[in-house]
Amino acid sequence: MQRTNLALYEAYAGNFQKAVREAQEVLKRNPKSVSPLGVLALGYLGDGKTAEAMAVYEKMRPLSARGASSSATGLADVAMWEGRLKDAHEIFGQGYCER
Repeated sequence: MQRTNLALYEAYAGNFQKAVREAQEVLKRNPKSVSPLGVLALGYLGDGKTAEAMAVYEKMRPLSARGASSSATGLADVAMWEGRLKDAHEIFGQGYCER
């Protein structure tokens, strides 16, 4: 948990490459953990790597209900980031997101 927090704080500080590295280290031990996957995607997105971020968000979907919700929220975030507001609305409308 502490290393996931470190990765998240690196992302918050704008150190996206460090966030990605730290999240990847956590995922070596627990590859199906939703939280570090979310930080990994955030790091990629902050570094301008939207395709990589979307791939991580897609990977989260089958892991759990929380993973599906986080996946949908993340994919909608990417769509908004790219200015695809209609796509973001459709993703949210599919009902995957926790309310």
